[in-house]
Amino acid sequence: YVAEGRVEIGGGMASSLDTNGPNGEGYVRSHLLGSAWTKEHLGGTAKVGELMDTFGISAQSPQIHRQFGMNYLLANRLGGAVESSVFRARGLDGSTLLVAGPDVHSPGLIAGQAHFRMVNSNIEVYDGLFDRAAEAVAEGPHLVLPYDECEHVPWGRSRYHIDRLNGKGKGCWKYSTLLDFFRDLEAAGQEHPVIGCDLNPVLTGCYGLRPFVRLRNRQIETALIEAEKWAVLLGSSGFRETVNECWWNLSYIHSHDIYTGSFPHERVLPEVTCYLDDTERRTAALLQDSFGAPVEQIQERGNTVSVTVYNGLPWERTDLVVCPLPEGWN
Repeated sequence: YVAEGRVEIGGGMASSLDTNGPNGEGYVRSHLLGSAWTKEHLGGTAKVGELMDTFGISAQSPQIHRQFGMNYLLANRLGGAVESSVFRARGLDGSTLLVAGPDVHSPGLIAGQAHFRMVNSNIEVYDGLFDRAAEAVAEGPHLVLPYDECEHVPWGRSRYHIDRLNGKGKGCWKYSTLLDFFRDLEAAGQEHPVIGCDLNPVLTGCYGLRPFVRLRNRQIETALIEAEKWAVLLGSSGFRETVNECWWNLSYIHSHDIYTGSFPHERVLPEVTCYLDDTERRTAALLQDSFGAPVEQIQERGNTVSVTVYNGLPWERTDLVVCPLPEGWN
C-alpha cells in the first residue's frame, strides 16, 4: 500500500518531539532515525511533515523539514494569533513550508481550507466538521481531517459524508493523501500569507511540570554530541550503533508530552529516568573509549602527547563536560 500510494507515511520522525526545547541536533536526529526506520520497515519515507499537538513550532522547522525533502507541514498549535488555516511559514534562513491546519487556540481564525479537530465517537461533532467544510466560502481544495489519539474514530462515517456531499453536488469529495491535498493546493495558484515560523513558544512553558527532565536532557544531549565528536576526531570505530541507540533514547524523552511533563502517568517519570541514566552511562563510556585508543598508540611508541580540548560547536558553551583521564594518562 505504501508503494502504491494508498498509505502515506506522515511526519516520519522518531517521535512527535517538542521542537522548541530539545537541542537542534535532537530535532535533526529524530528525522534521521525516523526516516531510516520507515524506509527499512515500510519501504518509504515521509513527504509531508506533521507536528500534531506538539507545543510550539521552532523557527528552524522550515529549514530542517526542507532539508529532509518536505515542502509541506500539517500542524495545529500555532500560537493563538494565526488567522489563516493555510499559510507559508518562513524560517530563519528564509526557507518556507506550506502549512495547513487550523490553530486550536486562535478564536479569530477565518474558516479556510483545512478543517481539523479532535473527535471521538461523537457523531454530532464529526458531522459538523464535514458540514462546515461543505459550507466554507474559501475556494478549494479543502482538507477534512477528523483526528483522534485513541484510534476509535468511526471511519465508516467518512464514507457516509463523502457519498452524501457528492450526491448533493457540493464539490467532489474523496479520500486523499495529505501530499495530494498540498499538491492540489499549490496547483490552484492561490496566494497565502507568509508568517515567521516562531510559533507558540509560550505554550511550551505552560506545561513545565518536570523541569528536571528538561535540564537533564540538555546536559546529556550536549555530552552525547561531544562524545560523538571526539569519537570521530580520534578515529574510534564501532560507535555508530551506540550513538544511534542513545538518540533513540532521547527521542522518547523529546516526545512533547514527555518532555514537558504534561503526561501525568505514574510510570512515565521512572521510565524517563532510566532512559536518561542509560544514555548518560553509554555517553561516558564512549568518551572513555575514544580517548583510550590514542593512549595505547602513545604507549607503544613511548612518546608523550598534549591534547587541546576546544568547543567545536557553533554556539557558546557554559556547561562543563567531565571525562576521567584513561589509565596511563597523567
